[in-house]
Amino acid sequence: MRWVTAVPHRLISQWGMHARARIRTEEADFVCARMARAHHGVFSRSQALAAGLTCEAIRYRVARGRFERLLPGVFCIAGVPRSFERDQAAACLWVPDRAVACLRAGARLWGLRSYRAAPVEIATTARRRPHGLPFAVHRLDRHLLSEVDHVRGIPVTSVPRTLLDLAGRGFRTEGALDQAVHEGLTALGEMWLLYEKEWTRGRRGIAIMRDLLRQRTPGQAPTHSELEVMFRAAMRGEGLPEPVAQFPFELPTGLIHVDFFYREANLAIELDGYAWHSDRSAFERDRLRDGQLQALGIRVLRLTWAQLRFDSAGTADLVLRCLQQLGRQQRQRSVICPVGGERANARVSTHSASKGDSAQASPA
Repeated sequence: MRWVTAVPHRLISQWGMHARARIRTEEADFVCARMARAHHGVFSRSQALAAGLTCEAIRYRVARGRFERLLPGVFCIAGVPRSFERDQAAACLWVPDRAVACLRAGARLWGLRSYRAAPVEIATTARRRPHGLPFAVHRLDRHLLSEVDHVRGIPVTSVPRTLLDLAGRGFRTEGALDQAVHEGLTALGEMWLLYEKEWTRGRRGIAIMRDLLRQRTPGQAPTHSELEVMFRAAMRGEGLPEPVAQFPFELPTGLIHVDFFYREANLAIELDGYAWHSDRSAFERDRLRDGQLQALGIRVLRLTWAQLRFDSAGTADLVLRCLQQLGRQQRQRSVICPVGGERANARVSTHSASKGDSAQASPA
């Protein structure tokens, strides 16, 4: 007769728990390996914890040589050869979701020949202190996150932003700009449209880049009549109504003429020859005039040569949206008469209007 040794249920449950834990650990190792394969062999502590590993399990694998610690909170699978991409990806993971490759490192990732041997660099909006790290850390404002792209799985500043940052730091920009345009990484129109963005105001390198673009853009200084022709063509192409040209206004500083004026919407269109004023006094003078027009109830929309030439459809759409928005608003605004007229206050409430009508209807 065959005897079967009885196994306590407690031991069976413990074996089951250990088996399930081992399966979970193997699955976590598989997830980490898959993440590392997609990011040049590196992963962060937070990614490993999300995959199912514990801090103790991570330390155990580092001690056994299965993981290699590259930076605080950043690891790689043992045996992954060192490369620029691996080190750059690890540097970006040092500040997860808030760090990107920038400047020379960004130019190297984009394949610009002048920066084939560029070092690892990151830009971040975080406040972490880079003590003893083997790469440069640049702190930038929140506008950095709006100019981010990805190259081979590594977050990097966009080509226009990379070129502008290089110019602002005094690095070689001319050859990099020519190569980027020649290889289709960017276009002169895209570079000009940088000047329409809020974050480019007063940024280092903006004047240097403008000079480089002027040298490479034919017809970049059109006459005012040519700008008006471009504006009319853009509006006509999208089927927008024809505005009044050279509309006069009497301001406290004197008589002016706005380039175009939509009477029904009280919208004034002003055309600028360059994407941004290089003359600070001209900039301040135009803003003073815009403020005086807005005080009279006139909305001012400034359009630049770059917008009309490189984004005519988007410019026409902007004008259309302004007309629609102003058309939906109530007509209770100041009515501005041409030269020789007077300013009539149109902000008459419905209550006062009805009161006046009742006064006229009452018997004498």
